[in-house]
Amino acid sequence: MTNINSDMTTYDIVTYSSSNNRLDGKFRSVTVRSLRSGVVIRTRRGYRAAGVDDVLGTPTSSSTTGSALGTVVAVTPRSNFRIRTATARPGDAAAAVVWVVGELDYRARRDVTWTAGGTADVTVVSADGQEVFATSIDVPANAAAFTMRGPDAGGLAPGEYAVRVRLRPNNQEGLPVVDTARLIVPKDLPALSDSLIWRRGPSTGPQFVITADPRFQHSDRIRVEIPTSAQGTPTARMLDRSGKPNKVPVAVTEREEPSTQFRWVVAEAVLAPLAPGDYAIETTVGNAKQVTAFQLVP
Repeated sequence: MTNINSDMTTYDIVTYSSSNNRLDGKFRSVTVRSLRSGVVIRTRRGYRAAGVDDVLGTPTSSSTTGSALGTVVAVTPRSNFRIRTATARPGDAAAAVVWVVGELDYRARRDVTWTAGGTADVTVVSADGQEVFATSIDVPANAAAFTMRGPDAGGLAPGEYAVRVRLRPNNQEGLPVVDTARLIVPKDLPALSDSLIWRRGPSTGPQFVITADPRFQHSDRIRVEIPTSAQGTPTARMLDRSGKPNKVPVAVTEREEPSTQFRWVVAEAVLAPLAPGDYAIETTVGNAKQVTAFQLVP
C-alpha cells in the first residue's frame, strides 16, 4: 500500500501533441526519456492515429428536420474547438467547393495561450486515405472564428471525405486543438446547398460573425446564408423540434456575389421570443428546401 500510495501521489503529467496531421490510422510509437539519473519512466509504447474510417464512420445528416436537429444535439458543450463544413457546386461544374468554418470556444479564447493568435492547418482526405488538399490560415488574436474556401483550383469530385483542422497557437507554450468532420459530396448536389451560420449579439458587437457553434442565446440574432442555383422567390420559416412552424418571423433577402459565382439566400431572425430548446430555419426556393438546425441555450 505504501508503494501504491507513492506512485499515485508523486508523479508528473506530460502531454504530447503530434504534428502529424495524416488520417492514416497507423500505430505511432512514442519514446519518453529522462536526462536525470535514477528516474524510472513507465509509458505506453505509443498510440493508434485516427483514420479516415474513424471520421467517415459517423452518421451523415440529410435535409429533414429530425436529422438536422440530431447534429445539433450531438454537439458537446465541453469542446474547446469546433468546425463546420458546407459544400456547393458553382453553376454546371462537376466538382464542388467546400467551406470549412472553425471556431475556438469563447472560454478558451480568454486563455493566455491564444492572446497571440494562431494558425489553422486544414487537411482534406479522400475515402482511400489520399490527401486531396491542405492549407494553412492565419487566425488573428481577436478573431472569434475563421473560414476557408477550397480548393484554390478545381473542386471536390463526388464522394466521401474527411476534414481535419488543427489549430495551433502562436504562443509556443500552448497546445493545439483538433477537430474532424465527415464531408459528403453527392453526385447531384441539391439546388439549395449547405448553409453557413452567422451570429450577432453582445459577444460580437454590431456585426454578424460566422460561427461553427449551433448554440445561441436569447440576446443573439441568427443569420443563415445558403448558396443556390434554384430559381424563384425564397421564403423561410421557423420550425420547432417536432418540425411544426411557429410564429417567430424570419426575414429573407438575396444577394449576388460574382466573386464566388453564387447567388446567396439570406434568412435572419431574432431569437428573443423563443424558449430554450431545439429549433430550425427552413428555407425554400421553388421546390428546393434546406433545413438549418440550431439550439437556444439558457
